Amino acid sequence: MDHQAEIERRTRSELGWSELKEQLARRSHSQRAQAEARELALTENVATLEALLDRVVEARDLHARREPPPFGEVHDLRAALKRLEKEGVLAAPTLLSIAETLRSLDRLARFLRAQGERAPRLAKDAAGIIDLESIWGAIDDCFGPDGELYDNASSELYDLRRRTADLHRQLTKEMKRLMDVPTIAKHLQDRFFTERENRFVLPVRADAGGAVEGIVHGSSSSGATVFVEPRQVIGLNNQLKVAQMAVYREEARILSELSQLVAEETETIATNLEVGLDLDLIDARARLAVDLDATRPRLSERGDLRLRGARHPLLALAGVEVVANDIHLERGKGLLISGPNAGGKTVCLKTAGLCALMVRGGLLLPVDPDSEIPIYRRVLAEIGDAQSLEQNLSTFTAHLKQLLDFLSLLERDEVTTTIEQPSSPRRRAPQRSLVLIDEIVTGTDPRQGEGLARALLEELVNRTGQLLVTTHYEGLKALPTHDHRFVNANVGFDLEQMQPTFTLHIGTPGTSFALPVARKLGLAERVAQRAESLLEHAENELSALLKDLADQRSKLLAEQDEARKARAQADELERRHRRKLAELKEQGQRALGRGHGEALAELKSARVDLSRARKALREGKLDEEKLRQLDRQVSGAARAIGSHEPRPEPPETKPLAIEDLSPGSEVYVTRLGGSAEVLSAPRKGRVEVRFGGMRTLVSVDELKVPTDTRARALKRAGTTKRRGGDPRLDGPKVVPTQGRTVDNTLDLRGKRVDEALRELDAFLDQALLEGRDNVYALHGRGTGALRSAIREHVQRSPVIADTREADPEEGGDAVTLLELR
Repeated sequence: MDHQAEIERRTRSELGWSELKEQLARRSHSQRAQAEARELALTENVATLEALLDRVVEARDLHARREPPPFGEVHDLRAALKRLEKEGVLAAPTLLSIAETLRSLDRLARFLRAQGERAPRLAKDAAGIIDLESIWGAIDDCFGPDGELYDNASSELYDLRRRTADLHRQLTKEMKRLMDVPTIAKHLQDRFFTERENRFVLPVRADAGGAVEGIVHGSSSSGATVFVEPRQVIGLNNQLKVAQMAVYREEARILSELSQLVAEETETIATNLEVGLDLDLIDARARLAVDLDATRPRLSERGDLRLRGARHPLLALAGVEVVANDIHLERGKGLLISGPNAGGKTVCLKTAGLCALMVRGGLLLPVDPDSEIPIYRRVLAEIGDAQSLEQNLSTFTAHLKQLLDFLSLLERDEVTTTIEQPSSPRRRAPQRSLVLIDEIVTGTDPRQGEGLARALLEELVNRTGQLLVTTHYEGLKALPTHDHRFVNANVGFDLEQMQPTFTLHIGTPGTSFALPVARKLGLAERVAQRAESLLEHAENELSALLKDLADQRSKLLAEQDEARKARAQADELERRHRRKLAELKEQGQRALGRGHGEALAELKSARVDLSRARKALREGKLDEEKLRQLDRQVSGAARAIGSHEPRPEPPETKPLAIEDLSPGSEVYVTRLGGSAEVLSAPRKGRVEVRFGGMRTLVSVDELKVPTDTRARALKRAGTTKRRGGDPRLDGPKVVPTQGRTVDNTLDLRGKRVDEALRELDAFLDQALLEGRDNVYALHGRGTGALRSAIREHVQRSPVIADTREADPEEGGDAVTLLELR
């Protein structure tokens, strides 16, 4: 292994990459996929990773909907396929493994192809699995559940096995008979028969000599028994042996035919296996993502690292309650993390490092949505005790050697990049590498160590994409104040609870809290004061400043948390008030509707009385003046009821712009209380619009533009005409009408005049009850007698405001439009 590979191997070992790959392997279905997961390949190709991550998301969503892909048993068939290439014959277990694998892949492909709408990429991949039911079906037809060939695998095999079974029965019968023959029975060691070398034999006592004629096939381990094939069954045994050999040859022929059937499709089978392997690994990634509650990050083109709510994947999988942290760092910058021991600094480093490796392996990350991460060319980590007993190196020396190796490796990367991009050889740009260093330059003199650490950091930050370092050096915490390439961060510590919060705060440095912790643990005050007096004055001031910053941050976070809670409560209260107001408005509208309906019912009753009065007048039983007085009373009541009809609220509108008045656009006419369609461009401050079934000119000042869908709803409803003193209808004598429909048209064709007039009166009463603005009487053309009678009749009706011939598209002179008051 070369030096570079050794550095990367150690980095991945320190981050726990092998443990994470093992978690992936446990979620793979086939042994081959498990092996591939343990050696998971990493790539830097952005297009490849984008496509892979898209597929993992689709598979994860299938699992989330409890519709996981059906992976059955998929065996590693590479050795079997290679044997077939050499014209070999496969054994029965191997053929059964092939059938099981092909059947599983076919079922998987059918499932994924059916998910074309929800998982189009996986469905497209599954299309690469060719249906090979002709192979696995043929194998299944030949073998039983026990893995043995069926008797009917071929007609020849069926006959041969029947012949063998018959001979076996004959031999059994003959051996039982011989055991009862007195001259044989007295020499038997026991009353049973058995087989030696696939031939039936009897257990004869060794001292019987040649008393039982036949062929000896061996003896017992003690030598007291010899196994003799009696002379009487030698012929049957020979026949059975021949029959068994024939069966064996036929079975071998069948296996050869099935092997040839598989051999003809080895390339297709190999392709199916590769597609199945890819899908297996994608599904393993998806299952890991579900267990980690992982999401798909954006791949950062700028090189910025923004992990929101990042969690250490191995701790999360172990069931540990992990504190999520935001890790944000721009390209070419270093993050200096300080704070107490065991506060989570190293966990932050490992989380960032594992995320960098995971994304290159096509894994979703344990982060919140809207996270982004670069594709790092290299991830280098120096974490933990680097002491080397083999090379007789101290912790400090081994640690420093590792950092120098990092610099050397990054310098080579820089040279390579300069060769690849010769257009700007003099410009040194940070490479896309992530360097993680835990407790930089410790184990030596603190003053010299701090200076050396700073010099190394300045050199490393020039050559990396991002640099994450943990430290206790106070001087390094001041580095970001005069070097914009560095950013401070700290992990919190709760002095009251005497435990770290494990929360990363970016922007301020941290302190070790050594003396406060010592006091909490019971250190004598005089000892603590002596320790403080031994510290340099500047160090005391810096520690006090850092502690004050930490306290202020804690207070600010608490206030922010309270503000968020108060805002959430206020939002919830506002939502409740809005719901209550909407409920009250709806209740009021229903109450108005019920009252209006009751009034209409009373009006209907009055109209019934009026109809009866008319009939009495025709019969000479009522004075005509009294009838007109009753008619006026009913019409007045109708107008009063109509004026109090519940009306929809006008829609929200916005100021009118000249482009809003193009033909076909929708406007709201304030005077008419409804939406209309613009028919022509404005001229002299007026514009022609279609309002319901009417065309009219209105002033531009009366128009507004609706901003919600209520205006459209009013327009579709026919813009109900306001009756009874509505000020919006004051002005020109324009009456909007609703177009002719089946519901508002009465067909009177073919009826006698008196019958037609009775139906018309009833129809008008019903129309008034329903709050219609206008109705149509269809009388046809004919002689014109029915049309004249209808128009003369409605002229005397107090509920009719006007009559006219319908528009040509509504029937013309065959239809009369009746506008209600």
